[in-house]
Amino acid sequence: MILKTRRSIDGTFKENDNENSCPTTAATMNLPGRSRDATLSGDNDVLGFGVSPSESPVGRTGVEILGTRGRTIVRNKILAGLPLADFAAIGPRLELVELQPRMILKDTRKANDFAYFMEAGLVSLRIVSDGCIFEIAIVGHEGAVGLSSLIGADIPNHQFVSVFSGRAFRIRFEDLHQLAATRPLIKERLFRYVAAQHVHCAQMGLCGVRHELEKRVACWLCLASDALGGPTVAVTQEYLSNGLGLRRPSVTKALACFEKEFLIRKERGVLYVKDRDGLQRRACTCYGFIAKAYSLAEASDRDGDREKTLSPFCVSSCKASASTDTSAIF
Repeated sequence: MILKTRRSIDGTFKENDNENSCPTTAATMNLPGRSRDATLSGDNDVLGFGVSPSESPVGRTGVEILGTRGRTIVRNKILAGLPLADFAAIGPRLELVELQPRMILKDTRKANDFAYFMEAGLVSLRIVSDGCIFEIAIVGHEGAVGLSSLIGADIPNHQFVSVFSGRAFRIRFEDLHQLAATRPLIKERLFRYVAAQHVHCAQMGLCGVRHELEKRVACWLCLASDALGGPTVAVTQEYLSNGLGLRRPSVTKALACFEKEFLIRKERGVLYVKDRDGLQRRACTCYGFIAKAYSLAEASDRDGDREKTLSPFCVSSCKASASTDTSAIF
């Protein structure tokens, strides 16, 4: 079913009957047992990346937001899974920000002012203590960072760092807290994701002290591939060694072994996952636990068989005000 009308924030349907109105959206959402598709009108470069929807997974899996400044594709699974009324409530408070490599979104011993719903790129959640770091989770377009503050779990030695360039919708924490307090479905969805992310963090802590090096590296690559929604992971061997707390020669040896088995392909600063199933078989059991936790968190979003056309509203775009400390350990 293709919806030819657009839905306003008040829930009514309106036709695009004047030339100054927002462009028509015709989109179908991802439904259980069906492929998610989007039919987008207007110019092809809706993502701002010089690609058409047919060339990008965002164009196929996203939800379209319309506004006077053009259009934006919402790829984030948390936002895309919200009911229309809840999405209309949170939408005007979202701010689209560009994430730069090594940008610190939340530093240690500082208050968490924003939550970030990831659209593209990868964010590393890490513990920083005595000049050392240990990565406890990675977050891509399926999730968000900063939500733990909703349950009072803002840990002082946690740091959120953008691994490479990307985009995110950010929202002030006080706004998000207000929405969670007044809209039960938003609160439920956010809390389910926080619970899954806590499983991720705890499991990675166990993985760091119990599992073999090759299994840990394979697990991380599978999680990164899931978070990015594709096979290309733009990280260096130095990043893997620092984040996982491993010696760089050992990481190099593990990656060379995977490449010899045609599981991955290495290039300077980039790893390509060639055989996803094979790599998953080499990963430790932590991958299965973490993947299942996120799957359960999303389960109720897939229960309903619904189609959406999102309401028009403006999403402001600016450079993030988070600090860009290039001395962040990588």
